[in-house]
Amino acid sequence: MRTEISKRSAVNGHPGFHSPCLVPLATLRTRAQTAGGKMRGSLRAYAGSIKLCIFVGVNVGGAIGWWLGERFGIMTAFWLSGAGSIAGVYAGWKFAKSYLE
Repeated sequence: MRTEISKRSAVNGHPGFHSPCLVPLATLRTRAQTAGGKMRGSLRAYAGSIKLCIFVGVNVGGAIGWWLGERFGIMTAFWLSGAGSIAGVYAGWKFAKSYLE
């Protein structure tokens, strides 16, 4: 039986000190997995493509934010780049979800 390390047990009965213990892999599976080990759901098969779209969205959003903020100073560019990256994650995820479904 395959096992994975989990932090479920306490050391010497003290709940504040956790040590890893071995638990069966079957107990760690989520409801999204079937008995065959494959994930259910239409987007699970496209996880790599979704990650690629999010990666592109982060970079494009960050570059646009930097471009908009650089005329006002380095800190403005930094903050707008971060905001653009967050917007890029959302836009990339939405694009991938709508494109792949």
